[in-house]
Amino acid sequence: MNSIKPDHVQQVENNAHFNVCRSIRRQQLVSVTYLIPRLNIKKEALFIYLGMVFHSSKEYLTYRSLMKKLDSLYGAKLSVSHKIFERDISITFSIVATDDAYLHTIKNLSMEAVELLNALINNGISRDESTLNAIKEHACKSYEEYVKSDEYTINQGINELFKNSFKYKEYMYDSLEAINSVSFTDIEAIISELSNCTRFVTYIGDEKASTAIKLKHYFKPTPFIPRVRTNDLVINKVDSIDLNNGGKKLYIAYRYPSINGEATLLFTLVMENILKHLINDVLKLNINFRVNYNLFNGLVVIEINDLVSSDKLYLEKIKELLASEFIELDKSVFNKEMKVLKTKLQMIKEDDEGRNDFIVLTTYLAISKKIDDYLDKVEKLSIEDFKSFLVHCNFIGDVKS
Repeated sequence: MNSIKPDHVQQVENNAHFNVCRSIRRQQLVSVTYLIPRLNIKKEALFIYLGMVFHSSKEYLTYRSLMKKLDSLYGAKLSVSHKIFERDISITFSIVATDDAYLHTIKNLSMEAVELLNALINNGISRDESTLNAIKEHACKSYEEYVKSDEYTINQGINELFKNSFKYKEYMYDSLEAINSVSFTDIEAIISELSNCTRFVTYIGDEKASTAIKLKHYFKPTPFIPRVRTNDLVINKVDSIDLNNGGKKLYIAYRYPSINGEATLLFTLVMENILKHLINDVLKLNINFRVNYNLFNGLVVIEINDLVSSDKLYLEKIKELLASEFIELDKSVFNKEMKVLKTKLQMIKEDDEGRNDFIVLTTYLAISKKIDDYLDKVEKLSIEDFKSFLVHCNFIGDVKS
């Protein structure tokens, strides 16, 4: 059967997102991403369901039997990842198998990988009460550890900047009560939602049509309507947060413009290093900090670790820098970051799992999924483009701890 020739093929029948790419490495990746509306489910039930998939599916009743199956596929790797958005939760199931020519004379590994995902996702879970209780108990312990951490305290404080109109970093579980209330009825609702919600399907491998057709048949990729980002934030400045370890930090939060093309996505990927240059080299502050940002809601949080940095003077200098139309960004620094960015993109292009994550990300953002488009864009970006990007960011507030 003829193989598909292009590096990247997006099948768009009825605007459905079905991506087929040729693997650069000797491996094959099968990935299915579900975009589940939060209003339709109980969040805690979704994450407990994922535990049930690994430990008590109908076809693989124990974790050991599932691992045995993966071993029979010559060390295939199965993974599940998630992202929690304002309106949706995305769940991505992926399996990576070798594409060794000799092993293919023994069994069709790509087809068996598709069959395994189908068995786990589409054939349901067993209603084993003891497994459900064990997974809920593990979830409770995880939540208890989280609420004792400084991460929880910090996240709660930053959320107050927005009066909880959306979450800075949202955890899988909201309370012990919510975890313990999960029943098989809730999990069945999750399974039902998976069959109806938006799905992105990706196959990276040898591009044999038989595998791609089987994948499409089992998981039925769907159209996707991009979400509009919320922009009406209410500012509520937080004066203090008491950390468990007695430490002090300063948090500065602001939003950058919506991701509306390749350029704005690329700027977010170099934002941390350029901000470090601006704050330390331009302002001569010489402070230790890191930058956390969320591509989906546009939130940037600068976390400064030095005690002295909580001084109001430092805060005002940084705020003024971020809002200035006359940012003194060194051209050599910008050019260096563009070279680093180009290297990062090339690494993503040559790594199947990284390429799959990139496809899911750009599909959700409703921008180009072709890495070559971004490589071309890097060559055209100027220092003035990045200055304009920074100036149009909106300062929200600060959190002193």
